[in-house]
Amino acid sequence: EPKNLKGLLGKGKLSNETLKLINTSLEIKHNSYKPFINEISEIIEIDEELKGLLESVCSEIMPVSDKLFNCNSKVQEIKILKHLKQDTNNIETGAFMWHSDRHVNELVNIMLYLNDVTEVKHGPFQYIEKNGEPYYNLSIAKSINNEQAISYGEVKSLLGKAGSFYIFDNNFLHRAAVPTEKNRDAII
Repeated sequence: EPKNLKGLLGKGKLSNETLKLINTSLEIKHNSYKPFINEISEIIEIDEELKGLLESVCSEIMPVSDKLFNCNSKVQEIKILKHLKQDTNNIETGAFMWHSDRHVNELVNIMLYLNDVTEVKHGPFQYIEKNGEPYYNLSIAKSINNEQAISYGEVKSLLGKAGSFYIFDNNFLHRAAVPTEKNRDAII
C-alpha cells in the first residue's frame, strides 16, 4: 500500500480511443438515463454493451491501481453518473453535500471524467485541505453544509480534461461541486 493512504492517491488518463467509444455509446443511450437525485443527477443502467466498454475502461485504469497498491485491485461497483447543469451552486443534497464515505481503508474510489471539468463551474470533485493534507474527521456527521466544511480548511478542486481519472481515499471530507455551466459526466 502507499506510504500515505490519505487523500489523492493516484491519477491517470484514459486513452482517447476508449474515451471516444464510451462517450459515443452514452450519447446513443442518452434516453436510458434515469433520475438519481431528481432534477439534479442521473444514472444509467449498465447493459451488456456498456459492460464490454467498461471492461476496456477498467483494463486501462486498474493497472494504475494495481501498481499503486502493489496488488491485484478489484472493481466492486461501477456507476455512470450525469450531474445536471444547475442555475445555482447553492444545492446541498446527495453528492453535493460535504461528506465522508466512511468506508474501510482498503476501499478507494476512482473518478473518471467523461467530459472536460477544467473549471469549478463544471462541477469537479472537491475536498477540504488543512495544513496541506486532506481533512479527516470521522466525528463529523455524515453530511455537513458548505459553511461548516470551509470552517475546517481550504477547498481544493480536482480539475481535468475528459479522460482524466483520480484514485482517492473516500474517507476525507469531499463532495461534487454543482455544475453551473454544463452537465458533468463521470464514471465512479
